[in-house]
Amino acid sequence: MPDEMKASHVLVPPARADGRSAKLNAEDPAGPYGFFGRHILADLYGIDAEALNDAPYLCSLLEAGIVRSGATLIKTVDFVFQPSGVTLLMLLAESHVSLHTYPDESRAFFDAFTCGTTCDPHQILRMFCDEFPQCTWRMTALMRGDPQTERLSF
Repeated sequence: MPDEMKASHVLVPPARADGRSAKLNAEDPAGPYGFFGRHILADLYGIDAEALNDAPYLCSLLEAGIVRSGATLIKTVDFVFQPSGVTLLMLLAESHVSLHTYPDESRAFFDAFTCGTTCDPHQILRMFCDEFPQCTWRMTALMRGDPQTERLSF
């Protein structure tokens, strides 16, 4: 087999449509909107059951967190379950935030993903949980897309 056809173990960032490397750095003119982002998943515990059934209140908390994070809210969709529970989905210019509540158990699932480096999804979670003094959580944080260790961290 010719040398040029042998498998290589060198990691090379994929090419973008414009032919430049997909890996961004401080000098990259693509700026903060490349193919990378932060994804926060959290299981929330100890939240007031009445609050977890109040879709407008929950929306206002998440909206305040979105503003604090630097993200841009485009649209909110909510659904109130009977007899209890709320699902909220907030479309962001940078991606999304979702919340699924279980009032009878004082628990909720939280999910926020933001592309790029212009906003911080942790701020949305922190702002939400700050409103509930008894709130505890188990969180998973993922960096997605191209590595950005020099500019993007948790």
